[in-house]
Amino acid sequence: MDVLVATGAGSAYFYSIAQMFAGGEVYFDTAAMIITLILLGRYIETGAKAKASGAVSRLLSLSPKEARMVISSEQSAERGKGIQPGERKMVPVTEVGVGDMLEVLPGEKIPLDGSVVEGKTEIDESMLTGESLPVSKGAGSDVFCGTQNLYGRILFEVSRTGRDMVLSQIVRAVEEAQARRAPVQRIADRVVGYFVPSVLLLSVLTCIGWIIAEGSAVNAVMHAVTVLVIACPCALGLATPLAILMGTSRGASRGILIKGGDVIERAKGIDTVVLDKTGTLTQGRPELVSCRGIGISDEEALRLAASLEALSGHSIAQAVVGNARAEIPYGVSDFAAVPGKGVVGKIAGKQVMLGSRRFIETEGTFGTVEQAADPALMSSVRAQETSGATVVYLSCDGQLAGILAVADQARSESAQALSTLKHMGHDIIMITGDSRAAADSVAEAVGLDSGKVMAEKSPVEKAEAIRNMQIVGKAVMMAGDGINDAPALVQADVGLAMGRATDIALESADMVLMRNDLRLVPEAVALAKKTYGVIRQNLMWAFVYNVTALPLAVAGMLHPIIAALAMTLSSLSVVGNSLRLRRG
Repeated sequence: MDVLVATGAGSAYFYSIAQMFAGGEVYFDTAAMIITLILLGRYIETGAKAKASGAVSRLLSLSPKEARMVISSEQSAERGKGIQPGERKMVPVTEVGVGDMLEVLPGEKIPLDGSVVEGKTEIDESMLTGESLPVSKGAGSDVFCGTQNLYGRILFEVSRTGRDMVLSQIVRAVEEAQARRAPVQRIADRVVGYFVPSVLLLSVLTCIGWIIAEGSAVNAVMHAVTVLVIACPCALGLATPLAILMGTSRGASRGILIKGGDVIERAKGIDTVVLDKTGTLTQGRPELVSCRGIGISDEEALRLAASLEALSGHSIAQAVVGNARAEIPYGVSDFAAVPGKGVVGKIAGKQVMLGSRRFIETEGTFGTVEQAADPALMSSVRAQETSGATVVYLSCDGQLAGILAVADQARSESAQALSTLKHMGHDIIMITGDSRAAADSVAEAVGLDSGKVMAEKSPVEKAEAIRNMQIVGKAVMMAGDGINDAPALVQADVGLAMGRATDIALESADMVLMRNDLRLVPEAVALAKKTYGVIRQNLMWAFVYNVTALPLAVAGMLHPIIAALAMTLSSLSVVGNSLRLRRG
């Protein structure tokens, strides 16, 4: 793009030098004004980009430079005399490592990521999640660098430093997103690639034409310079990257990480939203409703289940282990998690399995659950499933050993989020590995028709279901939070991971919600559509400007200074239009 401006201003300048020796009229003022107006426009553009990048800059500035370390015995020995174990000492965060203990007082910022060991408080996490309400923290709670401790004193153990911290990952994700180009940008780049040489040729032809028409080189050169300056496609070059910069920065400030301009372009065409159930439509914190042993006591069944689930990160595992904290779990060997099915391991030499009915029946030797369990118990199980509980089965050495039921309540905002998505014209589908009864119960709670529910689906089947939707022409967004959602997140046109998703789900997703608020899903879709709309408006204006202005320049109806001013104003119109995204 700069070729046209440099050639235009340079032509006026060198032509004026030649005219000095020939005793003719000079146009140094024209060359100077062209450069001045162009630089003024660039200065304003740079300021706009700085504002767009403000979200990233603010995030970086929130990280404290020092931390109050609680000196351990080992550190006391290393630091020499005068430093006692348990003493507090302010040290640069660069000297703090994983496993160190830090103290944070009321009003201070959390210096690094970690887990609370002692104390209770409330923390403002709005800079990470966009959520304005403080979050209660106690022993075992995670805390994140840059967030504000409001009321209480806490001690926490550092779990992540440097590039591994959530804050660093967010900054890196935003920067990478702003560097990733949308497909529409590549189209604009190809157009510019042909446009610039064409304008250079047109400028030469204009100069020749006016010399033939008037016999004067003075006007011919000025008209040729005007063609070069007016045609500079600066607005075209700004149209896409500036809008993406604004859109991704706006998303980051709202707790929505968009991983690139290509994601925005795919998201604008979404017509179907597929939602996982557990942890997405529901709280993701199921509670153990019942545990019945078969051939063993209820307590023994719970101990066996908790021993296995203690090694699993699934939300159902948390419910089982939470109820068995007072119990002493058994040691487990050969543990394995089978995504979407269950877990398996050896306890005291016996093969113990816990998972879905299909998983247990397929791997067991007892036949069907109805054949192995008491009819009264099965009647109770069916009643629990009807009420929305998820039932998992326990087997020991191939024999049915227990039945556990856990219930997970729908999120309070789920119904509102789904209503908004429907109002936006999206088809909503729930897909889950849970039973049909549990899925239907949640669907009813969130206002979703049972015909839009796909239950008892394995991770591979979830991805296959999305592939089938795409085959019939649907553009699909998949929202989930677990390992078993990763294949579906990758298969979908746009994968969206909820805030407390597993690492693999976060890596597989195109968008990440930094807080577990389902209302951010329609907000993310709306932001992508609005950003793409701004890109289209910018490109339309840039093309219209060039198509309209070039004939006027060729016809000699514009002065080079007026051309430079018009070109600058066209770029600023694109900047102003993109800035609208900062207001949401």
